Amino acid sequence: MTCVNESQEFLSDPNETRADDDSMRHGGLKVVKGSIRRRAQSAHNFINGAPLNEIKTDDHGVVLDVTPHFLEFTGYNVDEMVGRKCNFLQGKQTDRNDVMELRSAIERKKPTSVVILNYCKNGAPFWNILTITPHFLSSDVVDFYTGQVINIPIPEQLRSRPRLCVDDALALLSVYATIPPSIDYLKPFDPIHVEVNDEIDRPSSPSVYKHQNYGKRFSDSSSSGEHHYFVAETGLPTAKGRFRMRAYRNDETGAEPLAMICGEIEGREDVIVRVHDQCVTSEVFGSLRCDCKEQLDFALEFIQAQEGMVLYLPQEGRGIGLANKVAAYAAQESGMDTVDANRVLGLPDDARTYESVKDILENLNIKSIRLLTNNPRKIKCLEELGIKVSERLECIVAPNSKYSMGYVSAKASRMGHMIDMSTLSSANFS
Repeated sequence: MTCVNESQEFLSDPNETRADDDSMRHGGLKVVKGSIRRRAQSAHNFINGAPLNEIKTDDHGVVLDVTPHFLEFTGYNVDEMVGRKCNFLQGKQTDRNDVMELRSAIERKKPTSVVILNYCKNGAPFWNILTITPHFLSSDVVDFYTGQVINIPIPEQLRSRPRLCVDDALALLSVYATIPPSIDYLKPFDPIHVEVNDEIDRPSSPSVYKHQNYGKRFSDSSSSGEHHYFVAETGLPTAKGRFRMRAYRNDETGAEPLAMICGEIEGREDVIVRVHDQCVTSEVFGSLRCDCKEQLDFALEFIQAQEGMVLYLPQEGRGIGLANKVAAYAAQESGMDTVDANRVLGLPDDARTYESVKDILENLNIKSIRLLTNNPRKIKCLEELGIKVSERLECIVAPNSKYSMGYVSAKASRMGHMIDMSTLSSANFS
């Protein structure tokens, strides 16, 4: 394990520059973190009423006291932890943004909450949902800090991932909150064992619901190498025609991509495919800020006419999540475009990944695809996964408002989307 050197200043170098718009960044993440804390508390309450752990430090981050279970969980004894700066729990995959968020709150003498990756004595990583609170001697002099700690052990199957993310913490909480009380999940490092009846007779129908218990999903040491497994298929009548809807599930995070299929596409080459990412704001609430709903409608109508598949991926806001997307919308109200709004919040321009596409195509034995997209990054990502893109088909829709016109313009000028803006006009607005 690579740990932060104890000789370093508390949490980070004091000469490092803080994020330009700290309050906006934290505001954008507040809802997400609050949700994680509530779900973690719920998991603890469910499992034998387990208490939160607590750690006490001075204003330099030196540990003064700690609850016994936190010592047991991390593998340290009291003499090894008390008297040390608490940053020794950080490691090689700890996100510096989380560290900077803690440091910023301490500099401002404010409470805060973070979800940070820490490490046990034996090198095992765990999620630490940490809420720190300053206690004052006077109005501006801090006596000590208390930190409420919720520990989420990370199963061995997830430890080799290049980057661990908040989605993992949420998925693990879903597992632990449904484990029977007789199972001591709080015992560190042991795999989760959940009884699953695999001897139930199931019909041979291809539409059978092949549910895999979440607890087993994380504890099962066997792996087919396929991260997204098929769950079920049904016929779905819609306003645009009848589709075959196939549901898949990610065996690490629980994410559930969908395939909307028209025609018998299994085993074929050059299948028309639209890889579409979820957009709750437009597709559910009718937002005019983007053209996502119009693109989805176009794609569904296109495959109805010519056969093919729309893959619907749960990657809201180009992968940053719904709460962060709302924060980015708030930033755009000051005049920023979609790219600059993400950047001022410390978020990536595009965080989407497409491993699910590869797994679903392999499941359907599809050899190559004709991709319905304007996005060169999407083509590049799919080809890097070994997917053969035999042709690009454009997916141009008329802007629905002046708001979406600005979004489409930013996609073309800032993100390289293959859109001829001269063909689009405000005259298209209804």
